[in-house]
Amino acid sequence: LGGAGRDSGDSLGALFHAILAYRDLPRRERANWQRLLDHYVFADEHPLPHVPAGRHGVLGSANPATLQRLRRQARAHLRDEGAD
Repeated sequence: LGGAGRDSGDSLGALFHAILAYRDLPRRERANWQRLLDHYVFADEHPLPHVPAGRHGVLGSANPATLQRLRRQARAHLRDEGAD
């Protein structure tokens, strides 16, 4: 399931988190999240074609620094979720 050069555990972890985050939401709210994810994650075309590449941030090229930042943010978010 993981892409080239990516740990499939990251993908499986994302699936588990998505199940926890979205599965029990009301249908309309799930549909809104689905549209958002389709646009920013699953679309074949880049979601920000009108924005200069240097300003794409986490939606830019998957370089080591960007991946590290995303992982750090995901870990921090998961730690916060576990604080309940």
